Amino acid sequence: MTGLIEHLALRYSSLGRPLDLAPMTLDFRVSNNLFEYSTTGGRFVLKVVVNPEALYGSPTVVERLEAVGRATFELRRAGLPVEEIVASDETRFVQQYNGQLLRLFAFNAGRAYVDRPCDRLRSARALRRLHTEGLACLSDGTRRGIARIEKAFPLHITASKLSALRTFLQEQAGAGGVFAQILEQWGVIEAAVERTLTYRRVWADSVCLVHTDFHPRNALFDDELDQVTLIDLDNMIIDWRLPCLGFSILRFGLFQRERTPEALHEAIATFAPEDLEKPGFLDDLLHAMIYIEIEKVLRILYRVKKTGQYASFVDNICPLHLSNIKFLTASAVCA
Repeated sequence: MTGLIEHLALRYSSLGRPLDLAPMTLDFRVSNNLFEYSTTGGRFVLKVVVNPEALYGSPTVVERLEAVGRATFELRRAGLPVEEIVASDETRFVQQYNGQLLRLFAFNAGRAYVDRPCDRLRSARALRRLHTEGLACLSDGTRRGIARIEKAFPLHITASKLSALRTFLQEQAGAGGVFAQILEQWGVIEAAVERTLTYRRVWADSVCLVHTDFHPRNALFDDELDQVTLIDLDNMIIDWRLPCLGFSILRFGLFQRERTPEALHEAIATFAPEDLEKPGFLDDLLHAMIYIEIEKVLRILYRVKKTGQYASFVDNICPLHLSNIKFLTASAVCA
């Protein structure tokens, strides 16, 4: 830890003399290791990516996160409600240290999400601003950098590996446990992939700047300012709006709730009120929700098979991703 503190002090000397570096404990699973870094100049959050190439599926992770850092900086400067990333003395947003990648953010003392209408409305409003205003806030160079970024292990790659992934599950399922549970639901996986790959979009979706991972735990609230801050934009890309919107509708609408059409309808009305009456919108939204969940299932499995890393996320597949797919396909929940 001493070496890491010395590295931070050298790269971020403008923040003042280091006082403390302490691990942050959370009650949910995250892909970064988080630390609170205190200096004479303030409080900060240090994000450490331990296995960057395994997480993002690319050897160019430094360039990717540097582009995302620059975009996050420009979005905040333009007044969008995103977390405040801190540049080093050399105006870089990503540091390399012992094979790990480091990024520093201003500490945000906002409160966590509470399942109530005002928090859902604030969240929907913030996401809408990112979608409608985000690209215009970026410089030409930053926009080009973001445009070069692709999703980690996207569906068009992992869907071609279904046979190999099933064999992998069979090899891992001998002792029972979560791999055996996933294998029992292989038919759900195959059906979702088939549905996703053969669906033809009806509604005219738009390409915009998307968060792709905006859920209740990636939101911090300030009641005095009546606003929410979007955090953890690590997977921000330029893409179609509906998958990002559908993901957030699912996560906010079903957060600590029973999966019911009523809960989903309420979230849709909050996050996309202006789109509800547009022909084909609900059908395309339902497709986008299934698409994002099955993409996550295959991404998790393929990453573990290919790299052996981030295996803890396998535990989410049955209770979260596959359960959502079955809920969405069981009936016309968006009807």
